[in-house]
Amino acid sequence: MVVWRYAGAAGSLRPGLTINEASSSPFKEVFSDTRTTIYEVTGAASYFEAAGSPCRLSPASRLSVTAECDGPARLIRRELLFPGWSATVNGRPASIGDAAPLFQAVDLPPGRSVVVFDYRPPHAQPTTVAFLLGVAIALGAMMREALRVVAVRHPR
Repeated sequence: MVVWRYAGAAGSLRPGLTINEASSSPFKEVFSDTRTTIYEVTGAASYFEAAGSPCRLSPASRLSVTAECDGPARLIRRELLFPGWSATVNGRPASIGDAAPLFQAVDLPPGRSVVVFDYRPPHAQPTTVAFLLGVAIALGAMMREALRVVAVRHPR
């Protein structure tokens, strides 16, 4: 099975990564046409999982989940842990820890919890300010040039 292909010489497609299909393959074909085949990874772990006390998880999206836990638990979210992620539990900021060391984890209290994750790239605000300042400078330069052209064409 070819998982990834790239263009070779003269537009030909060549395999970039291949996996030998075996009877115990973790891949199940879910769609195929003349150009594309899509496989599902069977037996994959859930995106959200609870450790500790038993919990019933109801994901609303990749960014939100409702948990009903019998006692204190730890929510594991299989999203890479890196700067910029934040979380709230029942509307209050929550610390995001690591789960085996790639993924995110948030501590949950007993009872019903609504957990919401958010991502804001580090340094996004200064970058946005610098971008807007650059746009303002460019617009100012364009207006100054437009006024200069008008003044040259229509002297007083």
